[in-house]
Amino acid sequence: MIARGAPAVLTSDHLDRVAPLQATLAAVKAKFPELGITRLARQTDLDIIGIPCWAAFRPAANALAVNQGKGLSDDAAKVSAAMEAAEFAIAEHPRVATIRASAADLELEGPDWFNPSRSLPLGAPLAIDQAIEWVSGSALFERRETLVPLDLVRLGHATDLPGICQSTNGLASGNTPAEAIFHGLCELIERDAETHWSILPQAERMALCFDPSVLNDPVVDDLCARFAAAGVPLRLFDLTTDIAVPTFMALAGDGRGSRLELMAGYGTHPSPVRAAVKAITEVAQGRVTVIASARDDIALQDYADRADPGLSELAMADPVHHPQSGTYLSASVDGLLNHIGQALLDAGIDDVTSVSLGSDDLGFSVVRVLCDDLEDRGPNAHWRPGHRALHALGF
Repeated sequence: MIARGAPAVLTSDHLDRVAPLQATLAAVKAKFPELGITRLARQTDLDIIGIPCWAAFRPAANALAVNQGKGLSDDAAKVSAAMEAAEFAIAEHPRVATIRASAADLELEGPDWFNPSRSLPLGAPLAIDQAIEWVSGSALFERRETLVPLDLVRLGHATDLPGICQSTNGLASGNTPAEAIFHGLCELIERDAETHWSILPQAERMALCFDPSVLNDPVVDDLCARFAAAGVPLRLFDLTTDIAVPTFMALAGDGRGSRLELMAGYGTHPSPVRAAVKAITEVAQGRVTVIASARDDIALQDYADRADPGLSELAMADPVHHPQSGTYLSASVDGLLNHIGQALLDAGIDDVTSVSLGSDDLGFSVVRVLCDDLEDRGPNAHWRPGHRALHALGF
């Protein structure tokens, strides 16, 4: 499968990290000056929910100058914010070797290459004879080199493919490459599930609401109790697809206010409990982000727009669904990574590519994970239905 060698043991039942939080934070903080990260700030108490939320600031960023993080503790939220800021900083200036060649050159010389057409405008594919910068990636299932366009995996500027949609989908970090790839793969599966969810009829979406108490987990119960105590309605929905890796959406708010008062969060993980924790804490993070008003990508009009009627209706859904109770837990990141890798293979998806964006002396791993077969409607401005979405639509 994907991961080989001695397994990296997880440090917590609710964390997918192989090093203590303090050690991870120390490693990334040592790189703050060169990454342009100036400070971390606790933002939890800007809201009334009380779930730990922190922010990391990069004033000279090419993309976002503020990155948010969340977790079950302040340390977890600090690490989350710091690592996301580091991901952005590295993706803006990847520490990678490049080669300049056309796809035609690569066809002659033999290396496999990742076609960026699905991230390019319709009708404007990569010309076979256009010379561009490529970086080395790894096809995870076959352990072979795959070259990937640099403009596809970096953020903030595209020199060879100016029309390409650059996104953070699959951009992830970790103490080890396996940890980073695991997080990146979970995000790809999550975005694919969101896309499938977006094309479901409203009645089917309403019927996927479930009571989080069925997960029978005290941490999930505590998170939900915080929303209840604050008087903020919370609904959970099961977005899991044929890939069979639990993916949940948490929806907070009553839908009667502005669009930003009705907040959604998502989580994907082999464990339904961890998927729920990720979704609920992401909702809390989203609320704090809006309240803080520090994100570069939130426009003034976003605060005035009314909530989407469809989402408002979902906020009133009855919890009638029963998510699958089966779970997968592993003592190692390698075990988790192999599990979701097998789930992808079982669903007929075998084209996953990972690109390491950081240098060996970074002290942690930053990767961009790509998969042409998985849908990405949300983050991809040039999205058009792929074969999975077309199948879901009945074509």
